[in-house]
Amino acid sequence: MHHVEAQLLRLEGPEEITLRSLALRLRLTSDPDPANNSLGTQLAAHAGDATEELHRQEDDDFEHEYEHQRIAL
Repeated sequence: MHHVEAQLLRLEGPEEITLRSLALRLRLTSDPDPANNSLGTQLAAHAGDATEELHRQEDDDFEHEYEHQRIAL
């Protein structure tokens, strides 16, 4: 899924990506869920590379989940 999302982002121009990331940051920072709000704040701190930061965060989450499953097995 991550690979497909990356390919789709390459099809969009910089303006569309900027608008999409701004909308995502605004939605996350206004979310009452502290985890989403925190992610929105982190993305705002990296406004220039918000898409990369989001994917890095997702990758980190997947790595943590994999590590927990590996330990459990």
